[in-house]
Amino acid sequence: MWSRFASAKARFSLGRATVWLEELRLEDQAGGFEGEGSVSFSRALEVRLRPITRGAVLFVGPADTAKPIHITGSLDAMKLSRAQPPKR
Repeated sequence: MWSRFASAKARFSLGRATVWLEELRLEDQAGGFEGEGSVSFSRALEVRLRPITRGAVLFVGPADTAKPIHITGSLDAMKLSRAQPPKR
């Protein structure tokens, strides 16, 4: 399942065969996400997203909407996970 966003903005730079994403912002009418990360020329992903409104939901139920999302893997096989709170 994919989510579509009405707008996407980011500042990016290129270096060491990688596109570095900074100030990434994905938005639609329900809310959106902001974050940072990288995509390598070999198609490897490392992206972290945080909800920017309580109404933003990506792939999981409302109870998890406040947790940051970590996207890893490759462009062909993305892996999504929710960040867990730090252990005490």
